Amino acid sequence: MTAGPADSRSAFWLVRASRPTTIEGKQHRVATKKDDLRQAEEVAEEWYLTLRGIVRSGDLEKVTARKKEKTFQAAAEKFLE
Repeated sequence: MTAGPADSRSAFWLVRASRPTTIEGKQHRVATKKDDLRQAEEVAEEWYLTLRGIVRSGDLEKVTARKKEKTFQAAAEKFLE
């Protein structure tokens, strides 16, 4: 797990998780929505532990379903049903 400023356009800290928590070969990241480093670290740790628990339980649908739903292809398929 790493944390750092999202970029020069945002005051919020970003957290990113890679191995062993890659899911379908992809890294996951979120903005902590905190500009204070200590608060951002707390949010990041909680997020990481939740993600790690999901990976260990094998319930990957909680993580992957949301991302797949947002694609145009998924929306078109849903519309055509």
